[in-house]
Amino acid sequence: MPLDHHADVDTVNGEDKRNSTNVLALATSGERYVFLYDTESREKMCELLQKYADNPDLSLTQEDADKLIQAVKIRLGNALENE
Repeated sequence: MPLDHHADVDTVNGEDKRNSTNVLALATSGERYVFLYDTESREKMCELLQKYADNPDLSLTQEDADKLIQAVKIRLGNALENE
């Protein structure tokens, strides 16, 4: 089951800013996948997950990638609701 975690950084160099770092993790078949991405990189994260699923040299399956992409999209929906 994928885990999607969101952390906000409220201050950077003394300035009040909202920057989100997201942790996306999946544990399956004795393997663990952990990805970090920022708010602006959600689309690139989804593209990377699809690329990894398409790579026969990697063990990440299409089903795994779909679950992780769904978690990214859910996080995006939650972020839009909070704006």
